[in-house]
Amino acid sequence: MKKEAVAIIVVVVIIVGLGLISTLNSKKVVDWTESFDERSNKPYGLSVLYKELPRLFKDNDIKTVYHTPYYYLSANSEDGYGDHIAEGTYMIIGGTNYLDESSVDELLYFAENGNTLFISDYYFPSVLMDSLGVKVNYAANKDSISSYQLRHQKNTKTISIDRNSNASYFEMLPVKANVLGTLKTNDSVSKQPNFIEIPFGDGFVYLHLEP
Repeated sequence: MKKEAVAIIVVVVIIVGLGLISTLNSKKVVDWTESFDERSNKPYGLSVLYKELPRLFKDNDIKTVYHTPYYYLSANSEDGYGDHIAEGTYMIIGGTNYLDESSVDELLYFAENGNTLFISDYYFPSVLMDSLGVKVNYAANKDSISSYQLRHQKNTKTISIDRNSNASYFEMLPVKANVLGTLKTNDSVSKQPNFIEIPFGDGFVYLHLEP
């Protein structure tokens, strides 16, 4: 089950990356607004990924959550008043600045009880990083080009992305963290982790720094 979850999340990251590269190669005027909207076809929109979710998570119900994690997860728990019990994978891409302490606590409780939490953003709420023992830093990138590589047995391809003046990476990780992806700017000497897996209770937390 763990290997399947890792493979699916790696595919998610690849789809987002390839969608961005496809737009980069286009000569049309591009809107670079970082909407992270599932209805948007812009470079930072998520329509391609959103359409692929049913195929990636076969035999699973896909629910789009428009409430805060605290409201949704507490309502759809064993003691809640919702119409189902939330379980499986909770995915958040971009815009995590709205997550307050109550939502972070609920998300970690969700993961701790045998589920998967995946978050992709340039930075995470301090309460989340403190709870997981991670710290994020930024690498100056003069030519705005970064190279990314996923550490997965079926995919070791390096992807280069421009328009990336500041590259985020993890400068501190818990001992139990597993590095799944790295980045390297043309200004840096070594690769830095930017995609990690952290075992958490009976579940896993995946943090990714290039939404």
